Amino acid sequence: MTSANSRTVRRIGPLSFRGAFQSVLLILAGLFVFALPASAQTNWVLAWSDEFNGPAGPFTPTSSNNQFWTFETGQGVFGTGEIENMISDGTTSFLDGNGNLVIKTYLSGGAYFSARIKTQLNGSFGKDFSYGRVEARIQIPTSQAIWPAFWMLGDNGVVWPGRGEIDIMENNGAKPTQVKGTIHGIGYANTGLGVHFNSPDGVTPFAAGFHTFGLIWSPFLIQFYVDDPSNIYATMTPADIMGVGVNGTASTLGQWDFWGHPFFILFDVAVGGGFVGSPGPNTVVPQFMNIDYVRLYQAAPPAGPTSLTATPVSNSQVQLNWTASTTSDTNLTYNIFRSTTSGSEHSISNTNMANMIATGVKGTSFTDVMLTPGTTYFYQVNATSQASGESALSNEAAGSVPTTGTNVQPIAISAGGLVGVNNFVQDTGFSGGATNAYPDVIDVSGVANPAPQSVYRTERWAPFTYTIPNLTPGGSYSVRLHFAETAFAAAGQRAFNVAINGTTVLANYDIFADAGVEFKATEKVFTSTADSAGKIAIAFTAGTNGAPHTNPSLRGIEIIPAGGACTAPAAPTSFSATAVSSSEIDLSWTASTGPVCGGLTYKVTRNGTQIATGLSGTSLKDTGLTASTTYNYTVTAVNSAGSSSAASTSATTPAACSAPPTPTNFTATAVSSSERSFSGRLSQRHHAGRSRRANQLRRAGCQSVCRR
Repeated sequence: MTSANSRTVRRIGPLSFRGAFQSVLLILAGLFVFALPASAQTNWVLAWSDEFNGPAGPFTPTSSNNQFWTFETGQGVFGTGEIENMISDGTTSFLDGNGNLVIKTYLSGGAYFSARIKTQLNGSFGKDFSYGRVEARIQIPTSQAIWPAFWMLGDNGVVWPGRGEIDIMENNGAKPTQVKGTIHGIGYANTGLGVHFNSPDGVTPFAAGFHTFGLIWSPFLIQFYVDDPSNIYATMTPADIMGVGVNGTASTLGQWDFWGHPFFILFDVAVGGGFVGSPGPNTVVPQFMNIDYVRLYQAAPPAGPTSLTATPVSNSQVQLNWTASTTSDTNLTYNIFRSTTSGSEHSISNTNMANMIATGVKGTSFTDVMLTPGTTYFYQVNATSQASGESALSNEAAGSVPTTGTNVQPIAISAGGLVGVNNFVQDTGFSGGATNAYPDVIDVSGVANPAPQSVYRTERWAPFTYTIPNLTPGGSYSVRLHFAETAFAAAGQRAFNVAINGTTVLANYDIFADAGVEFKATEKVFTSTADSAGKIAIAFTAGTNGAPHTNPSLRGIEIIPAGGACTAPAAPTSFSATAVSSSEIDLSWTASTGPVCGGLTYKVTRNGTQIATGLSGTSLKDTGLTASTTYNYTVTAVNSAGSSSAASTSATTPAACSAPPTPTNFTATAVSSSERSFSGRLSQRHHAGRSRRANQLRRAGCQSVCRR
């Protein structure tokens, strides 16, 4: 078989050939460097791989070509309901001699047989690792009740699900055009938090050819992709995990079980089980999963932030500011750690992340809220990205909040969230209620100033109350409540009541009816006055209109001082769009002058559709565009008070490229016993391209020469 990324490199001819060949390589290297994705930021280095090269033959625990893989065997022992018998005799696992490991699933004597292999470290045999980009090029099988999987388990001595499970690729054989990436941990064990990826044309099954299925895993980030690391279809962080809550007597607290310990890789093809159902008349065997390679890439962590300061701004808030990491990476964000004990800010574990108050912070400032008056708090900040580790921690900064003083800045709380995100802090101020998490992408187009996606992916539900203390007694505040319906797909299914300081503001509220559709954000904004003690209490109680479900549901809360603490930001300026190829337009603008309150970000639309939100920088590369097409863009600045007016621009992509003509008159002449001379007539386009290459690289027109 052939592969663009796999196969042994073969030496060609005697060494004297190298001179002529190197000339060609230098030309190609100069051309191909410009074909790299413009948005690539992470410097991945191959750290480990298994290419499955070797002669055809059985692949067993004792095969000489088995360097890493342990077999798990047995029937009905994996706890998933699958019925196959996993064996290791080489009939279900073998090399095909074309560079593929094959897992064969077959039926014999009324029983199904297959194979399950793992790299779990056993002494020096195997491969465990912490963080990186993991991918495998696979042609999956597909048929009713056939369950191919490429996945990972944690190796921390803890039983499932506390060890963590990452399913990089699973396929339900009855759904041949769909694969799924899922994480499993405490609080979301059986169903997990998973997202589907559909075949681009919706018709071609994944079994029709090889595809690359991949994972990007860093300490506080998991991303799934298909075929290219830039084709990310799901992103998950600790902010997507449910926080403290109780359903009856059972805790609903989740864990981020992907931090601080190594994982190992597994491949298997199961038959039956809860994910795919039982075999039936449409089950066809034998089935084959062909694995071309599996590779691990890793990248050095970013540089850490510096010069952290912590300044009390009220008797319950501390403003943090720091100098940005020197690492240039559009994926870089910051994590905030807090403790009341010096030196213990980063004392976290997958079972206890209480000190991590926010992740995914995009700027270089953060307001910590809902603090206890008269208390000293200690902070550190670090940076993470897609790279394989955390940066060094910043210096420690201490902030002692006074016992009095109510110059309160905007407060933003991620309801039901284990960890806060961007300017929203982890869930706090609640009494009662359970928590839950959903992996779905929420449509925020109906909200002028939406919360980050992670806020909508966790919820606090069942009757509960939020109490916001230490406000100015009698002061006026905007109370912004964020909602999204992810449990019910019709109006009339859920209704509940909301009261602020005892006054009903929402009676028998139906989220779906308000949003008009499932998985769409909506918000309700009320003006409220803090009571004589400087508190605002928001009570969520069961509905009374006879709806079949009466449990309240909330995604986020913001408390904003009326009029004053913040206004909508000024619009960004000098907005420009430059077509750099037939499929990419680069956008840039001059930053808004603020105010920054609550965090200043940008959102961008293309032809009226939002394509990016929560941007902290002042540029964006828009890729995957159609050649010879005009695109209209807007950029808007956003803070906790609202959005600026939009700046607009447009650009037209140039015509697409075609392959250059084939060179002609290619000859080889032996000029001595150890040297060969090559000559030929370059294609007209190639010849012209070489003479004008420097100019062409700067043009946005056809790039056949410089990109091939």
